[in-house]
Formats: sequence, C-alpha cells, structure tokens
Amino acid sequence: MSLLLVLSTLAVAVASVDSARILGVFPLGAKSHHWYLQTVAKTLAQAGHQVEVYSPFPWLVEGPNLTHYEFQGLKLIDKSKGMLPVFPEITTYPFYKCMDLLWPYMDDMYKGFKRSEDTKKILTSGKKYDLILTEIFNGQEFSLLLAHKLKVPVIGLQAYPTNSVLNVALGNPLSISYIPDICTSFSNKMSLYGRALNAFSVLRGLYLHYNYFYPKLEGMIREDFPDAPPLEDLTQRISLMFVNDHLTADYAQPRTPNIIPVGGIHIQPPRPLPENIKQFMDDATAGVIFFCLGTYVSDEQRPKEYIDMYLNVFKNIKQKVIWKTNRTLTAEEIPRNVMILEWAPQKDILAHPRCKLFVTHGGQHSLLEALYFGVPVISIPQFFDQHRNSEFYVRKGVGLKIPLDELSEKSFSKALHQVLESPSYGDNMKRLSAIFRDRPMSPAESVVYWTEYVLRHNGAAHLRPVSTELRWYQVLLLDIFSILFVSILTFVCLVYFLFQKYASMGSFSKQKTS
Repeated sequence: MSLLLVLSTLAVAVASVDSARILGVFPLGAKSHHWYLQTVAKTLAQAGHQVEVYSPFPWLVEGPNLTHYEFQGLKLIDKSKGMLPVFPEITTYPFYKCMDLLWPYMDDMYKGFKRSEDTKKILTSGKKYDLILTEIFNGQEFSLLLAHKLKVPVIGLQAYPTNSVLNVALGNPLSISYIPDICTSFSNKMSLYGRALNAFSVLRGLYLHYNYFYPKLEGMIREDFPDAPPLEDLTQRISLMFVNDHLTADYAQPRTPNIIPVGGIHIQPPRPLPENIKQFMDDATAGVIFFCLGTYVSDEQRPKEYIDMYLNVFKNIKQKVIWKTNRTLTAEEIPRNVMILEWAPQKDILAHPRCKLFVTHGGQHSLLEALYFGVPVISIPQFFDQHRNSEFYVRKGVGLKIPLDELSEKSFSKALHQVLESPSYGDNMKRLSAIFRDRPMSPAESVVYWTEYVLRHNGAAHLRPVSTELRWYQVLLLDIFSILFVSILTFVCLVYFLFQKYASMGSFSKQKTS
C-alpha cells in the first residue's frame, strides 16, 4: 500500500511538472460554437493543464483546472437586434454570400475586444502562458494579436468542417472540383455547372476575404496596435487546427498534418433520461421520431401554417414524436403521440434504442450526433452549412433532405414513410456509425496528444506546409495562368495585326499594279 502511495504521489508530481498554462480566447457570440470550444478546453483541463477561458457566454461545461471569465464588452449574436437576417430572409440568402452575413458583426466583435478590460488584463497582467487556444476564421483573426504580444504558439479551433479560408491559411489543397464550399448544396460529385458555381463561390469568398475584410480589419487593428504585423503574417503563428469534423462526416479529401479532425468530442456516454421522456420512449413499440430544427431559426419565427403542417403529419403516423420547440401549443392542438419539450437532452434521446428517425435542420453537431448514435435522418436545411450537410445525408444514403421551398404536408409525410419503411437508410447509417467510432484514438485523446506535441516542440512549425507563405492566388496558380493567358492573347493579337497588315499591303500592291 505504501508503494502504491509513493507511485501515486510521483504521478501527481510528474503531472504538475508537465502541466501547461493555456489561455482560451473565444470572442464569437454564437452559442452553438461554444459546446465544441468549451469541450476542447475542458478536455485539456482534465488532462492536468491549467486552462483560463474568456468567452461572452456563461460557462457551459464544468471541470477542475478550469477558470472562466465572461468576456466583458463583447456582443452576443442577437437576431432580434438586426445583427443577422431572420426567417424567412435567412433561408433564401445566396449561398455564395453566406459568410458576408458575419462581416458587420465582425467589426463590432473587434471593437468590443479592443475596448474590453479583459483584453487589457490579458496583455498587462504579466501572467505567463504556454499556449493560446482560439477560434480564428469567423472574423476572430484579431485574437492572434494576443499570441503575437505574448509570444506563445497558437492552436486554432473551428466548429465546423474546413473551408476555403482555413485551407489557404493552413496550406491545405482546396480541391474545388470535388469538395463543395461550406454553404453550397452540392455533393462531391458535381456537374460542370455545379463545379462552375462552386469555383465561383470559393474564389469570390477568398477574393473578398483577402481584399476587403482583411484590409478593413487591419486598418482598425493598426489604429490601436501600430506595430501589429499583417493578418496574413499573424496566421503564420497557427501551429495546427482542431476542426469539428471527421472523415465519416465529410467527403474524403486531403488534409495537411496541421489539420486535426476531432469531430464528436462533445459527445459523452448517454446519461439516464428524465423519467417522463424515458417512459414515453419505452412505451413506443413502433419507435420514436425526434424532431428538432435547431435554435437559430426558432419555431416562434415560423408562420402558423408550418406548425399546423407538422401536427397534421404527426397525428397520422403510428410512431411517437418528441418535438423540441419553443412554440406555445395548447393541449388540444397536441396529438396524443406527440411530446412537446422546450429543452431536450438530444444526445440521450438519440441514444435510446427506440429512436428510429431524427428530423433535423442539418447543423454540424446534429450531423455528428446522428452518425455517432446511428440514427437515420430527414433534414430540412435553412442556411450556412446545413444545405451541404443535408446533401451529404442523401449522398451517403442515410437520409433525405426537403428544401424549404419544397416542404409541404405531402412531401414531409412521404419522406417520413420512405425513411421509416426502407431498412437501407438505417443500415447505411449503422455502417457509417461503426466507421465513425473506429479511430486509433478518441477525439479527446487526439486533442490532448496534439496539444502536448505542440508544447513539446515549441509550436511544431515543421507541420506547416510552405504553401502557407504563398498568396491564395499563387497557391491556385492563378498568377501563372494569368501570365499564360496574357501571353497567348498578345501572341494572337500580334499575329492578327501582322496578318491584317500583310493583307492590306497585298491589297495596296494589287491596286498599284492595276
């Protein structure tokens, strides 16, 4: 027993020596991102590191070695204050402009960041940190200033799959011909027209990001930090990125060694359900449909005809339905087979063996959870990556999608019966689920290993491809193609000019002879 005590004491001592001080800076006021961001922070704290986090939200997860400060001065994304479009405008916004929606909020986010007393405290407190953890490519590149000032390496986080800006900054191939842009509704098999639209979306996004957004943000930064390097130089400080993705949750594509997928890290073993939900599901001999369309476009914003349509479909099926909604319904309106919940333990419901179908908006966390628990889906996408995720369900044969402009009582009912009555959707999802769970190490183990790898190797610059030092148009060889195009055009014009001159001289000669 004394030997065991000695070994335990030594283990604690070693852990304390290896413990790093990690600063987490998460300024984006989008709550859905923070389940992922805060889970990563909690994972590192559980591994024995001392983690301090600044975010504009109350702390959503708990654990030892964690200190959370509510970032003063930063605004939450509030639809009611006109920060972003609401239903139905948000659902019809052009896919190639989806990132444009964030730009006005990005300006406010930086202004709140620079005015915040918390920012001043971080920069002037004299605290020593070994690493900064921050979300970056949602207009939060200014947080890299802290790494520049404190002279520590950075690990970036992204709450959804890689996109064109992240790929360029990390040196990852764009793969435009077969990887759809983040807001498109394409799959990895695009027609000529689809590839043209995809290329337009990617190139437009990159051009505006580096020629509109970056210069504008740099101008604001230099007013407050005159010695700040260009943003593209600051992104060189990123050691690696943890992306909320997995090969099973996306199309196969190349990834450079500085991009680490850790999708599903927020999924914990299922907990016991509240007794009322458990009883409702246990008694559902025909199965349960879980219906949740996310939080951004709430059911309160939807016209009543949408609500009536769902209710009419549900009352005519044999399955039970758990509907997470903030819409107030009377007892007379709710069918006997429907349970209404303002809040629902989504992961625990999906884990129940009676859950046969998940009707979702197609958000990234819902995609990962459906895959993990092997539940087929019907997706009703509304904006951002939901269209892309919904097409992924169809492409993989694990569900159906219903575009909002095609949603009706008939189409919704037909989709429910098709997925519930055809075993192929459930079989395909279970096969993907087995692949999703089959990893050399868990997402949490990956986060801990690669964070400590960066700490051990002082930033691990060797993971970064040299392509990160090129401009985006150089990576795509657009400069070479432009030179070739101009050269060919010049040659053609020269030949045409000489031919015209020769022809005119010949004509003049004939006239002179005659």
